[in-house]
Amino acid sequence: MTGLLAEALPMQRPCHEELSKHLLGPGVTGSELPPLTDLLAVLLALAEGTRRKALLPLASSTGEFAFVRRGEQVLVSYYDGGPVPQIFVRDRPLELAELLAVASAAAIEQSTLASSTVNDPASLLIVERAQRAIVKPDPQPAPVVVKRQAGALEPPRDAPLAFGFSAKLTPGEGHAIDAGTRADVHALLFDGELWSFAHGRRIPLVRGPIFPAIVRMISATRRVVEAWEAQRPISLKLKAGEFGIALGLDRQGAVRVTLAGPSGEALTLPALDLSTALLPILRVASDLARTVVATDRAQSKNLRLCALRDEVRALRRIVRTRSVQKSFVNRDPELLRASALGLPRERDLVTGVGSLPASSGGLRLSLRWRAEVDGLDAASTFLCGDRIVLASPRAQLALAREDGELLWMRESSTIATFMAGTALLCASADGELTLSDLEDGEVYARTRIAPRTGGPMLGLFAGARGTPPLAVLTEGRDRLVAVDARTGAARWRFRAHSRGDFRLTRAGRILLVVSGDSSLDAIDVATGEVAWRWSDLDRMSLSPSVTRERAIAVASQGSGASALLCFDLFSGQCVFRRELEASPVVSPVATEQLAIVSSHQGTQLTLTAYELADGKERWRVRDPGLGEGGAALVVDQSLVINAPSGCAHALDLATGERRWEQRLADPTRDDVPRRLEPVLRGGALFLPSANVHVVRPHDGSLIGGPVADRIIPDFMRVDERGWLYVAEESGIVEAHAPIPTLRLVKS
Repeated sequence: MTGLLAEALPMQRPCHEELSKHLLGPGVTGSELPPLTDLLAVLLALAEGTRRKALLPLASSTGEFAFVRRGEQVLVSYYDGGPVPQIFVRDRPLELAELLAVASAAAIEQSTLASSTVNDPASLLIVERAQRAIVKPDPQPAPVVVKRQAGALEPPRDAPLAFGFSAKLTPGEGHAIDAGTRADVHALLFDGELWSFAHGRRIPLVRGPIFPAIVRMISATRRVVEAWEAQRPISLKLKAGEFGIALGLDRQGAVRVTLAGPSGEALTLPALDLSTALLPILRVASDLARTVVATDRAQSKNLRLCALRDEVRALRRIVRTRSVQKSFVNRDPELLRASALGLPRERDLVTGVGSLPASSGGLRLSLRWRAEVDGLDAASTFLCGDRIVLASPRAQLALAREDGELLWMRESSTIATFMAGTALLCASADGELTLSDLEDGEVYARTRIAPRTGGPMLGLFAGARGTPPLAVLTEGRDRLVAVDARTGAARWRFRAHSRGDFRLTRAGRILLVVSGDSSLDAIDVATGEVAWRWSDLDRMSLSPSVTRERAIAVASQGSGASALLCFDLFSGQCVFRRELEASPVVSPVATEQLAIVSSHQGTQLTLTAYELADGKERWRVRDPGLGEGGAALVVDQSLVINAPSGCAHALDLATGERRWEQRLADPTRDDVPRRLEPVLRGGALFLPSANVHVVRPHDGSLIGGPVADRIIPDFMRVDERGWLYVAEESGIVEAHAPIPTLRLVKS
C-alpha cells in the first residue's frame, strides 16, 4: 500500500488492472498508477468535501494524475507534466462512489498478498475508511466557464505573421487559495482555439488544449535564439498533438517559419527577419498568460505559468533589442572632440625619457626588498604613487615602494578589486562595493549593485578631463553601472543588447562597449548617454582598439568570414568596412596609420596591416605570436610583440619586415607569466617572460637582465626612477633598483 508495497508485488493483478481501466479507460494500457494509499486519501478528501481538486505526481516518470470533484462525480486527467505537456486522458468523468469501491478492492487485494512486515496500521486505517465512506453532497455549484479571446482577431494590415486565440476559462475568486506557490499543469489544459494570420490569410492551428502548442512554439523560439546567439544555422521540427511548427535559421540570419494544423494545411513563410518571425510567437504566449491570470487570479501563483512568463520576457527582450538597435551617428561630435584635445598622443605614450648606457649590458638592477602575501592576485596589484597596493580574496594591503614596509592592511572578502583614481574599489560576491582611501585603507563610501552573473566582473576607471571620477563596472547579467569614486553613488546604467559578454575600451571621455552581439556603443562617460552606435550584420565579440581619432572593431561570423571596421571616434561615421578572408583571433592593434590584424590563413597565423585611411592592405607577414596570446607595443616605427613562446620580435610598421628578434626563455621548460605587456621606461624596453629582460627598442640588444629570475613576473611595473616591481601569484613581491654606474669622463 506504500511505495515499498507497490515494489514488492507484481503490478498486473485483477483488481489492479480493473482500477487502471476504470481510471484511464480501455485505450490506455501499461501506465503507472499512483500509490494506492495516496489515491485513497485523495478520493476520501474529495468524497468528504474537504478538497475540490488534488494532484498526484508519479514517482518514476513526469506523469501526473489530476482529480476534480464535480457533483457526484470526479473528473480524472492523466498527462505528462514535463517541459511540453502531453495529454493522455482529460476530464474523464467517473462516479466517485464507484471509484472508491474499485480502489478499495485493489488495496485490499494488495494488502492480502503483502507480507505482514510491509502492511502498516495507518494504511490499513485508510482502507477501512474508504470502505465505509459515503459520498457527501457537493455543496459547490458547477463552475461557470467563460470564453476569452486575445491576440489577432482580424487580419493585421502590415504584419506578415500574427496569432490569436480563444480560451474557455473558469473565473476564480480573485485571490489564491493559500499563500504557497506550486506547479499546476492541469489548470492550463483548458480547451480553446489557436489560429494564425499570414498576409491576411487565416490558418486554424489547434482546436482543444492550446497551452501545449504555445509551449512548443516557445521551446522552438528559444532554440532559434540560442542558435542566433551562437552564430550557427538551425533547422528543427516540433509537434504537440496535431499541431506542428518548423523553424529554420540560415547563416544570413533569415528565419523560415512553417505551421501546420489539424486540417493538414501548412503555412510557410520562407524569409523573415528574427523579430518578425519570433515576436508574434512571444506576443501570443504573453497574451495567453495575461488572459489566464486576469480570469483567475489564483493562477498568478502557478509556477508553470510564471516560468512561461519569465521565459517569454527574457526572449522578447533579446529579440527586440536585436531588432531595434539601429545604427546612428553623433550629430554634435565637437564636444567629445574638444574634451580629447589634452590627451597624450600615441608617440607621447611610447617614447621614453632619459638616456641609455652606452655599452650593452650597462643597465644593472639589484634586489632592494622582497615580501610574501598569501593568496596574491596579480590582476589586483597596482603601483600607486609611493606605494604598491595588493589584494587577495581575504584582505587588501599597501606596501611602501621604497622599502616594502607595510603601510596598512584591511581584512575583507572580495571577488574583484579595482583602482578608481586615488581610491581602491572592492566588490564582494553579494554586490557590496566599498571605496577605500589609499593613504590609510579606511573605507569612506559603501554602495550596493546587483551581483555579477553569467561572466567575470570587469571594471575600469573612466574619469576624464571635465568629468566626474567614475568607476564603470559590470553588474547582473547584462548591465554596466558607473559609480562615483567620491561618494559611491551610481551615476548611470547601461543595459546590453544581448547576453552581456562585455569588452570595454576607454578613450578619454568615450567608452566603447561591445557585449557579444552585433552592436558597438560609444558611451559618453560624463552622462551615460550613447553618443553613437553601430549595428552590424555580424557579431562583435573582440575589444575595440583606439588610435587618436579612429576606433577599430571587428565583426565576425564565427570561424567564417569577418569584416574590419573603422570609425571616426567622436562622430561614429564609418570610415570603411573591409571584408576579411578569415576571422581575427585577437583584438586588432591600432597605430596612427594602420590596423594590424592576426588571423588564421590556412594552418598558420598571419599578421595583416590595413591603412586606416581607406582599408587597403599594406603588408602581410607570418604572425610571430600576437594571435597566440602575445602582447604588442608600438615603439617609434616598430611593432614589438612579446610572445608566450619566450621570444620577442620587432616588425617595421612600414613594411612588416622583422627588425630584430630576441630569445627570452625556453618554451619547453620555462613558465609563461600571466601578463606579457612590454613596458617602455627611460628609453629601455622591459620584457616579462620567465624573468624580466631589458633591451634597446631600436635593435633588441640586451642592456640588462635577466632580472627577478627567482619568480615568474605575473605582474610587472616600472616607476619613473627605473625601479622594477614584479609579483608572482604564488604570493611573492620584489622590488629591484638600478645600480649606479661609473663612467670615465675625459676632460
